[in-house]
Amino acid sequence: MSTVSTAPRVSGHDAFREARQLLDDALTSPADRPGWGADVAAALGGLHDILVRHQRASEAPGGTLEQMVDAKPGLHSKVRALRLEHPLLIDDARGLTNEVEAAVLGGTLDAERVRWKAGALQDAVRRHVARGTDLLYEAFHREEGGEG
Repeated sequence: MSTVSTAPRVSGHDAFREARQLLDDALTSPADRPGWGADVAAALGGLHDILVRHQRASEAPGGTLEQMVDAKPGLHSKVRALRLEHPLLIDDARGLTNEVEAAVLGGTLDAERVRWKAGALQDAVRRHVARGTDLLYEAFHREEGGEG
């Protein structure tokens, strides 16, 4: 029986924060505990779902990415780079979820390997969110030619 709730109850940056926290809680619980792998896989699946929702919302017509470029066309290349990260993050989350699920079923789960790969994914998501926040600030709050 899973001891980890994997359904984030919020949206936006808070959803990322909650999904990462749920994954961290699963990863840092005792790996020898029954259900550890299933809990980690569920938390990874939750992060995957948040990434998919984030991509759809931010890349939709009139979405945040389009709004940033409309506000400051000079951000086009930075916004494009951020957009290109979406499928990579989604694929990484889905791939690791599948890997953990298969290892649980096959009895070959390596907790340290999973923790390392999930930590790298969490770091990549955190950097993506931070870059997005920086671009939002630059697009809507930073004065041209100024520091803030």
